[in-house]
Amino acid sequence: MSISINDVARVAGVSKSTVSRALGTGPVSDEVRAKVEAAVRQTGYRPNLMARRLRSQQSGILGVIVADIRNPYFTALIRAVEEVAYRAGMRVTLCNTDEDPEREALYLQLMQE
Repeated sequence: MSISINDVARVAGVSKSTVSRALGTGPVSDEVRAKVEAAVRQTGYRPNLMARRLRSQQSGILGVIVADIRNPYFTALIRAVEEVAYRAGMRVTLCNTDEDPEREALYLQLMQE
């Protein structure tokens, strides 16, 4: 069974909105934040990242298109991009075009959708 934000609110003795504020950056007292964090640990609640990203209209995915992944320059570049994205809570999707302009156009179109 999946634990919901409603379950956390019930265990913490606060409203669903208060849980949402406490888990985000909203204004709540230290006492309330501690109660919510304890309820999260007790219930094993894990936020649904896809739902959160749908609400914020941000995918959390960074698309990178390279001409030839075998080129050591692109390999090093992608490695650095992925590391920075990971630290920022994002994920990277890589598209390799093999220097084909049609594939590049297709990948660009897909990423814009």
